[in-house]
Amino acid sequence: MQPSYGPMPPPLVPVLSQDFAWWWNGERWLPTISADGGYRFDGAHWRRVRQLPQWVAMSGLIWLLTVASWALAGAVFLSFGAADGSVAALVVIGGLAVLAVLATIGWGAFVAWRGATRWLWHAAVAGTTVQMTTYVIAMLSVPQSPGSADNDTAAGAGVVLLSLPTAVIILTLLWLGAALGALSHVIARIRQRARR
Repeated sequence: MQPSYGPMPPPLVPVLSQDFAWWWNGERWLPTISADGGYRFDGAHWRRVRQLPQWVAMSGLIWLLTVASWALAGAVFLSFGAADGSVAALVVIGGLAVLAVLATIGWGAFVAWRGATRWLWHAAVAGTTVQMTTYVIAMLSVPQSPGSADNDTAAGAGVVLLSLPTAVIILTLLWLGAALGALSHVIARIRQRARR
């Protein structure tokens, strides 16, 4: 026969704050969202978050606007007829294209630094969609002869032919940035440990 020590104390149940942003572990308040934003603690279990974190949405929107800028500038130059080889149009479009490439690498690095690389797959789809949309806008803004459907046909064929290569290029640039971001994060940790 086992000795009885009285009633067992209730198990420690985490207490959630009123706004559900924090939970009490018995010693201190901890955030209910994991550091990478991928999991939320509901009081009993860590559950995967399906919601896009606000910082990813805001920085991703800025990135998408930068990615779209060069193609939109090309559409504007095409619609006003200034893209017939003028140096100013080529400098503006080329400069914005370089900025879009650097922004893609930089955003991939930023997301990797924050530890949320799972959002890069969604970003590649969004970036490809933005590029294809601006491509269609550019194709339809080119003047054409009345009654002709050449631009419509070219825009449709271009989307079919360019979607996959565009997605591969964007994904490659994002993951190149993610590798640089992860590497810089590791270097920063090594430097921080060396200072101690």
